[in-house]
Amino acid sequence: MLEFDAETKLALDRGAQLFNDGAYFEAHEVWEDAWRIEVGRIKTFLQGLIKVAAGFYKAEGGVPAGAIKLLRGGLEQLQTFSDDELATPLALAKFVKGVAACLAAIERDPTHRFSKSEVPFLGFAAEP
Repeated sequence: MLEFDAETKLALDRGAQLFNDGAYFEAHEVWEDAWRIEVGRIKTFLQGLIKVAAGFYKAEGGVPAGAIKLLRGGLEQLQTFSDDELATPLALAKFVKGVAACLAAIERDPTHRFSKSEVPFLGFAAEP
C-alpha cells in the first residue's frame, strides 16, 4: 500500500479540488510540486495525475493532439494502480474510467469540447 506523507497528501487534496473546479493547469502545478520531491510509485502516480490534468488543459485550449497524447499517457500510468493500493479513499477506478471515456470522445471528434459534467470527478470514495 502506498503511504503519502502529509505534504504530498495536502498537494493531492488541493490538486483534486482545483481539478474539480476546472482549474486543470493549476492542479497540474500543485501536483508537479509534490512530484518533484517524490520517488518510486508515488512519483508515477502523481505523474499520471499531472498528465491527465495537462491533457484536459490542452483539450480546453483546442489542442486535441496534445490532449490525446497526455490523456493516454496519464491513463497508462494511473491504470497500474488500484484503489486498494492507495492509502487514501480516492476513487481512482471511477476516475480512470471517466478519463478513458473522455479520451475516446476526443479521439472520435478532435473538435469536441468537454462540459464540466463530462470531466470525471476526482474525489474520495464517498463523494460523487
